Amino acid sequence: MTEGEKQVEAHGLLKSAGFSASHMKEDWFNHEQRKFFTRRVVRDMPLVWLRKRLKEAVPKGEYWFFSYYSRASGAWEVIFANFELIDLRPVPKSVEIRREPRPT
Repeated sequence: MTEGEKQVEAHGLLKSAGFSASHMKEDWFNHEQRKFFTRRVVRDMPLVWLRKRLKEAVPKGEYWFFSYYSRASGAWEVIFANFELIDLRPVPKSVEIRREPRPT
């Protein structure tokens, strides 16, 4: 599968799960499922990883952020603040370095 084909399939999975793409960064979010995926994570991680994350249930009161941002960077806090979700606790979910090489 080429990188382009993988991206088309990943975007299809996200859309069918009710996710929307942000207009500025092409990050993906779903406020009902309370999950956010950065563009880089969607691009780099295998589809099997994405399918598993889409099936995971987020505990009540939490909003999960899947990104390469470290917890210390504070970048996810800026994203969360832009959503204005004051009743939820942001939970950054660290993503390991990609598990398969990206095609060149």
